[in-house]
Order: sequence, then C-alpha cells, then structure tokens
Amino acid sequence: MLTSKVIVVIFALIGNLARCSCWDRATNARYFDGAVFVRHKSALKTDIIRKMKIVSEIKCSQACLSENSCVAHTYCRTPSSPDKGTCYLHQNGIPEDEARVLDKKDECIYQQYIGFIEATCTRQCNNKGKCFYDYSNKQYSCRCIPSHFGTYCEKVQAISFRFTNLGKQGNCGPTSTSGYANTTLHGKVTLDKGIQLWTVPFSAFYTLTVAGASGGKTTMHSGGHGTVVIGILQLTKGTQLRILIGQRGVKGTSVAGGGGGGGTFVEDDNYNLLAAAGGGGGGGGQITSKDGDDGQASKNGSVFGGFQGLGGTVRGTEINSVGAGGGFHGNGTCCLFSTATNACVFHKCQQGGLSFLNGGFGGTGNGDGGFGGGGATSDHFGGGGGGYSGGGVHATSLGSGSQAGGGGSFFIGNVKSEGGRNNGDGYLLLELKSSSN
Repeated sequence: MLTSKVIVVIFALIGNLARCSCWDRATNARYFDGAVFVRHKSALKTDIIRKMKIVSEIKCSQACLSENSCVAHTYCRTPSSPDKGTCYLHQNGIPEDEARVLDKKDECIYQQYIGFIEATCTRQCNNKGKCFYDYSNKQYSCRCIPSHFGTYCEKVQAISFRFTNLGKQGNCGPTSTSGYANTTLHGKVTLDKGIQLWTVPFSAFYTLTVAGASGGKTTMHSGGHGTVVIGILQLTKGTQLRILIGQRGVKGTSVAGGGGGGGTFVEDDNYNLLAAAGGGGGGGGQITSKDGDDGQASKNGSVFGGFQGLGGTVRGTEINSVGAGGGFHGNGTCCLFSTATNACVFHKCQQGGLSFLNGGFGGTGNGDGGFGGGGATSDHFGGGGGGYSGGGVHATSLGSGSQAGGGGSFFIGNVKSEGGRNNGDGYLLLELKSSSN
C-alpha cells in the first residue's frame, strides 16, 4: 500500500507532466499544479459523475484529470483482485475541513485535487470586464462591472433610481416607503422626518436630474413650475445621501392664494449640499394677481427672493398673512406691515417655509406650503417657493398686482443645465453612467 507522501509525490509528477503537455481538460485550458489531499479508507458515495472499472489507482487519477468537470475521485480496489478496482469521479468534492462526510471503507481511498491553475483565458471581455475561471461551472467567464452584462459584457443594463414624494402632500414629508415596492429602491430607503436616506451602491459617475415642485394654483391663476437642473456627479459606494423631495403647494380658491412649491435637495453624509432645485411660487387669488413665478435656474430666488442660501422675504403695500419660501440655511420670513411707515418689517411667522437645515417643512396657513420650504398663505397672496434660496412675495393690490417668487437652484461644481420646468411634485432621478467597481 502506498503511503500518503508517496502518493503526493506521484501526483505532483502527474501534475508536472500535465503542465508540460498543457493537459487539455476539454475546452478549459488549465492544468493541475500537483497539490492533493488524501483520505485513506474513505469513500465519497455522492457527487458521482462517472463510474468505471479500472486497472489501477493511477489510471483513476488520470481519468479524473482528463475529465473537464472532475475535481476528486474515489478508488476502491477489488478484494479478490488487488490490481483491479472501481473508479468514481466527483464534480464538486468536499471542503478540506469536512472530511467527516466521507464514508469509512477499508478498500477505498479518496483524493481531491487542489488549486487548478489557469493557463490562458481566450475570452475577450468588453467594457472593462475581467476574464476569470468559474470553478462552479468549470469554464472561463467574464466578470462584468455594474451596468454591463452578457457573455462578453457586451450588453448595457440601464440602472436608475427615481426618488419621489411617495404620494405625500402638504408641508410635511412622507412617513412610509411602501411606494418604492417593485422598484430599484425597494428596501433601500429609510426616512428621517420626511427626508429620505439612501446609500450609494456603486462608485460611479451618475447623471442627476433634480426637479423642484410647482406652486399651488387658484381659480384665477396658475402656480409657478418647479425648475429642473441636470448634471453629472461622481458618487462613492457607501456614501449615504440625504434627499428631500419637494411637494406641491396646496391649491387655493377664487379668493385665497396657493401655497409655494417645495424645493428638492440632495446632501451627502458630510453635510455637503450636492444639488437643489427651486419650487414655483403659489398663484394669487385676485384678478389683479399674477401667476406664481417659476423656480429659478440661478442660485437666487425671484420676487424679493433670498440669495446665497437665505430664505425669501415679503414686501408690499398692505397688511397681509403670507410667507416667503425657505432656502438651504435660511427660513422664509413674513411682512409685519406698519401703517405708520407704510412699509414692511420682516419677522418670523408660521407661514414662512423652513430651510433645509431646519427640516425643510413648508409654512402653515389656509394654503400650506409644500414640503421643501414652500411658503404658506392665509389670504389672497400666493406663498413663495422653496429652494437653495427661497422665493419672496410682492404683496400688493396696486399697479401690476401681487406675485409669489420661485426658489433658486444649485449644483455643486460648474456642471448644471439652464433649467427645465416641472409641473407637479418634485423628484430626483439618478442614472448610472459608468462604474469603477
């Protein structure tokens, strides 16, 4: 009976001979480097892909090395004929630390080959895919980077993530993520007081389309459109984004103005603002009023709007109960009208929209502002839109009439569109362009 050391030497020689001759295991160009582990008086009764009568243990090992899908074999000698036996070829083998699954058989020996080495890879993988030997399927395959698939990584899979307001309306954000069922965001988003938390799955360049919400309309006038900004950002796998999706301002009536639309914001986990899209101003409730102004592609809000991330202001010629839109770090304010000076004194109020850093809640009134800093109204003037800088309000019944301004927008770096228009609730669309891992 051969000792285990002798067997290892013999199979090392077999491996070297196979290596020199580039032993062809069917279509897979790989060879055996001579490493084995041996279990005497043991047999594997399962995982059998082929059984044959054979004259020696060496022939059994050669049969396994010649079989494309074989990684181990059991050889059982015939008691009445020591030079003859039965060879069983195995496709998967066993983990080295699980030899207990073997059956005890005095006349058998189990041997498993470890470390088949790739000789060549003939596949030409596209789109930065890498060729590797798939031991499970016993063939060379292409490992594709995300967004690519197919035998040779030749196909492109569109990977996109669309964030919405999840059906929520008013000045507060969503409380459930059930609206993402059957989407790429299912089970991937959590909520923090209406702000959506999502972790970037791939290090990649993404196209971001960011849309603010429109202002509330009235019987007399339309609310302003939210603005749409588009740009490309490189995001790193594992980064958690804080996403606030702007909601439409509450609509008004023939005598009451509409609430301002909320802005949409995207911030990373280091509290850096990546993008913001301004919401539209609410429509006015009087004949002499104007439609709400659209969200702005520039950073500043319109109609006495804020700048550099501040909230908008309300200015006018009469007593009013309307609020401006909130910005990134400044709340929208109201106008405390003084009949003595015939001018406004700015002050905090429930109608003013809150900044993103203060929670982004819309103002409160008869016509609430949308989540995302939209200003509210309790009379016939429309509320200002939220955004990077909040939209203001011109509260007057004189001359050309009143108007609510739209919020400003922001995109980190210098890549930004000139701004499209969005009618309805805001949204964020992330589309994978290319991935680095």
